Amino acid sequence: MSFDEVIHSTIVESANKIAEEIKQDRALMNLNELTSYLNCGKNSVYEHFIYQDGFPFIMVGSRKMFPRKAVDQWLSENTKTYKGVR
Repeated sequence: MSFDEVIHSTIVESANKIAEEIKQDRALMNLNELTSYLNCGKNSVYEHFIYQDGFPFIMVGSRKMFPRKAVDQWLSENTKTYKGVR
């Protein structure tokens, strides 16, 4: 690999990393970002999250958007733990 190719590769890698960090810091997530954030498929996200009472969303035009901090809070408040399970 030439010096120019190494520099180009390093710059592209850094730019991609920065873009991913910016994406993760966004306050609102669309459905695809939510599925990625929750590490679930769309059907599971609808069934186990979006259709549950109190799951946070806002409408932006005709699109549902999901506030990242409110989703985190909902997850925290609705996380169940197993007691006495062996």
